[in-house]
Amino acid sequence: MADVSFGARDMTLRGWFIPSLNGAAVIFLHGTDADRTQLSREAHLLAKHGYGALLFDWPGHGQSDGGVTWDANERAALGAALDFVSAAPDIDSSRIGLFAFSRGTMMAIQVAAADQRVAAVAVEGAFADVSDALRHDFRHWGLLSQWPALWTAQWLGMKSDKLRPVDVIGDIAPRAVFVITGTADDIVPPRQSRELFDAAREPKSWWLINGATHLHYADAAGSDYEDKIVGFFDDKLLQQRKSSSLAR
Repeated sequence: MADVSFGARDMTLRGWFIPSLNGAAVIFLHGTDADRTQLSREAHLLAKHGYGALLFDWPGHGQSDGGVTWDANERAALGAALDFVSAAPDIDSSRIGLFAFSRGTMMAIQVAAADQRVAAVAVEGAFADVSDALRHDFRHWGLLSQWPALWTAQWLGMKSDKLRPVDVIGDIAPRAVFVITGTADDIVPPRQSRELFDAAREPKSWWLINGATHLHYADAAGSDYEDKIVGFFDDKLLQQRKSSSLAR
């Protein structure tokens, strides 16, 4: 695993890169108030099976420059990450996937819907609508606390047309989407992830992990976790490529 950096707009983004042994790679997108280490377990799991991996800190997180907007800065950062991976000599640019968690899933879905370089997307703890997610977060303090939370999100630059991944996830098709959640996820309840899954178009997959809490899906799933994650990317980044090569 090598330290890397790349530019986006006026920002320098920093991360780690694992070269690919099978010609495919996955970019890992952490959640809010975290850094690249949050998904290092998942990255090493796929690297063990030959996948390249890029983990980087979102703008304003970890060692990366820039401000936190969950909008233009993050979209530019992910675009630059796709540029970086696409240019790697050991990677086929048609075999790049995304693996995102929590708030990172919002950016993964938005960018994948518009950028054809993304061949497959796996999201964990993904919400359909930021407004709904905030209402859930502030539910314990009642209605009067929910509206300030929504107003704050708008004030911080999260424009209304960017707040609803559910509105654009269907545009990722015919590229595949894998939505993962847990029955005990109280941060992003399964109903929110299910709404997102229902809005996606085929090919799509759904996995509700019994007993899993937010971020701790692998702990609850055990050995099934590796089988499911690797199986998804094998099917969407490796097998389909082999099939298209045979067809030619």
